[in-house]
Amino acid sequence: MIIEYEIYNGDLTIYQKAAYNDLLVRDYWALYYANSDYLSMLESVTETRVIYIVARNVESSKLSYMVGALPFLIKKGALGEVANALPFFGSNPGIIIDPKLDNELKKEIKKGLVTVFWRVTESFFSACLIEKPFDPDFDLYNVRYNGRIEQGEGIFTDKRIGMMTRIPEKGEVINIYHSKTRNLVKKAIKEGLIVERTRDINDLEQIIEIHKKNMMAIGAPYKPMSFFAWLKRKIGDLDTMIYKAVHPKDGSIIAGLVLFVHNQTAEYFMPVIKEEARIMAPLNLIIYKAMSDLQKRKVGLWNWGGTATEGQEGVAHFKRRFGAEEVLYYYHIRTKAKNLVMTPQELSKEYKYFYVLPYNQLISKMNSPTDFYWQPDEEGK
Repeated sequence: MIIEYEIYNGDLTIYQKAAYNDLLVRDYWALYYANSDYLSMLESVTETRVIYIVARNVESSKLSYMVGALPFLIKKGALGEVANALPFFGSNPGIIIDPKLDNELKKEIKKGLVTVFWRVTESFFSACLIEKPFDPDFDLYNVRYNGRIEQGEGIFTDKRIGMMTRIPEKGEVINIYHSKTRNLVKKAIKEGLIVERTRDINDLEQIIEIHKKNMMAIGAPYKPMSFFAWLKRKIGDLDTMIYKAVHPKDGSIIAGLVLFVHNQTAEYFMPVIKEEARIMAPLNLIIYKAMSDLQKRKVGLWNWGGTATEGQEGVAHFKRRFGAEEVLYYYHIRTKAKNLVMTPQELSKEYKYFYVLPYNQLISKMNSPTDFYWQPDEEGK
């Protein structure tokens, strides 16, 4: 097989988009974040453009000619161009690869895609490539595969905890949970909570409001209204699963969850809960219900997303008790920043949703982690 690498701008031709979507279907373990519809949303929300690096089998004239891909987005700002694969709240597709290839060819293609990424972004102010958690070839994402690093450029890594729960093919899903989590699920059932999937826009509006309050309570940015406008259009789609937990007495929504599903993996994207309802454990029951529904659909993996190694110990503990396996994965950053005098808040505002460089590399007097966040206004700007 002869492999060539090509770069496609965001406006794919009909045939290119069909070939890309065909690759996503073939890659059983591709994540939802690689979905072309999701990438188009990112372009709109972040006001950027998506680039696809693709590996093609030049000996094939079939739709399946595309055997690998690496999408990323480019943001222009005052300091220059910044590339992320990908930006926006932990969106992380990693490399998409044809699973039918032998392991050595897979590695060769992954290495080729990564090399092209670092060469294409060589002149950029910053570029960040995020490893796909549980990718057996995680070491191929490292910037050292580009042999032309300019003197004075900074190379950094940042780490996250990746967690996955394997949903059993048969038997009760609850049996894989820690005993205390099983008890919390049973407690929520005993409380009389009603948990169900919803396709109602009014329900989603309430879930959005709870999300905003949750984020503001911890000094973190909530997702912009432009994202929620896109989500509302997808509320009836098979790949978008939205759950609500309803209080048994007044019928109000006290918790919710947004999941995205692609092939074998469900993405735990946006959990929400009213503070006063935590004692009733509604989110535990929602997760149990959602995993049970996914089991019926033969979806085998639940991706909890990235968790910070410091400051989110409680979040990691919560996820582990649902039978999650874990692994460290890394953000690989190359930047031309040197003695950059800028606050984290200023940097985040200039490159919204993008990872530019570790904040500890800035020359700044700001010390509080909460100062690192910017907060979108009601229009999501």
